[in-house]
Amino acid sequence: MRKFYFYLIGMLLTFAACSEETEITPPSKGEEEVKEIVSALEENDEISDFVEVLKTVNVADLEEDELTVFAVRNSSAAMSRSAALDSTSVKRHIAKGRYGKVDLTDGKVLESISGESLYVTRTGEDIYINGVVIEGEATQAGNSYVYVVPEVMEQQSEPVNVYVTTINVYAINQGNSSESPLKDVAVVVNKVGKDSLGIYTKGDSLGVWKTDEQGQVVIKHTENQIVFNVYKADYSDKTITCWLA
Repeated sequence: MRKFYFYLIGMLLTFAACSEETEITPPSKGEEEVKEIVSALEENDEISDFVEVLKTVNVADLEEDELTVFAVRNSSAAMSRSAALDSTSVKRHIAKGRYGKVDLTDGKVLESISGESLYVTRTGEDIYINGVVIEGEATQAGNSYVYVVPEVMEQQSEPVNVYVTTINVYAINQGNSSESPLKDVAVVVNKVGKDSLGIYTKGDSLGVWKTDEQGQVVIKHTENQIVFNVYKADYSDKTITCWLA
């Protein structure tokens, strides 16, 4: 009886092991496609941080095998971001369906794999997704398209307006009051906030621009209120602050 007892237990353990093997779920079409995308992008050092996070994202329930990915440039090359690059935000950067630039028409709304809305805005030749501009052309990866964007897109509940501000900087010549355009003037742009008394205050940085040979800089932004400081060494010991509120 003792030998039969151990033999029976052995058989049951073998059966249980076989049962566990048959319960393995095959990868979804979305998982297979994301693997293809990761494989195609792994050699791109410009977006390596984004790719590393993408490897950790759970897409087991994703059945779409055609996607549009908005890959974020590494933080060392991008402006400061208010949103973090993590598995949640990376899902926001992947839209269901494959879209070329011609398909990204003004006012179009895409759906991310996390179920969020991604709003398309066009200003001239520039295309924005949730207010973040697309850089360059699409790269094909598997059945999908990949674009590079300079920063993490924040979640939005409505379309994002894009504003264009043109700044001209001149030097006034003493004696004849003539004006000469100034090249390489630093234009530091910030958001505008208000304190408890309703007084305008300088908010988070939107970045730094430099004027061209005509003393001009064109700033495209999603804030309806900005403040900018203008400074060039040896021309003034103070910055000039201008409020557009």
